[in-house]
Amino acid sequence: MDLTQSQTREALQPIAEAVGREDREAAQRALEEMEKGSGPEFAKVVARKLVATLSNEIKMRPDKAAVAVKTLTLGDAQAESAEVGWLKPMANRVPMPANDFVTSPLLDAGRIYATGLYAHAPSRYVFNLGGKWKKLNGEAGLHVAHQPFGSVVFIIKTNDHEAFRSPVIRNAKKAKYALDVAGVKKLELIVDPSEEGKHNDWGLWLEPILSR
Repeated sequence: MDLTQSQTREALQPIAEAVGREDREAAQRALEEMEKGSGPEFAKVVARKLVATLSNEIKMRPDKAAVAVKTLTLGDAQAESAEVGWLKPMANRVPMPANDFVTSPLLDAGRIYATGLYAHAPSRYVFNLGGKWKKLNGEAGLHVAHQPFGSVVFIIKTNDHEAFRSPVIRNAKKAKYALDVAGVKKLELIVDPSEEGKHNDWGLWLEPILSR
């Protein structure tokens, strides 16, 4: 692990613990303390995203985004529908299971990501783009705790047509995608289990970003 990732995890620990407990007040206090300090700027970005997951803030619909909005991460966008194979759909963090195998809500695939979607296979997120976006870029991979055990395939459909399919993703391998979504109205992010089954298939869409 490089020093920056180590420092980021250490800086985020109080906030991650509070968010994992769903303790909004403690998370907000920890964020305020972090904002005063001189820690890694990226850690502050992640912290803001984590704390925001505890609010009921209405998210932006991609099809309704103002023209002035040039980029939109799908972790901050309103999905038309979402379903996952275990626990519940979640953006910009992972849900905490009733065991001690995953002990942090961080989007951690070997390095920490600020935004993304929890997508345990089989899963499907659907977004209405309204034909208003040009590009979709990002990565996908397995949660670090499940990399030794899980195996998934990441699929992206545009207007009901398959536009991207990854090979089977195992261990620390990532799938990268850069798609032309000009004119696309319906965007689907799908994670399927491999032939090995769906156990430990903690898929993560990592920093999926729409741009004009």
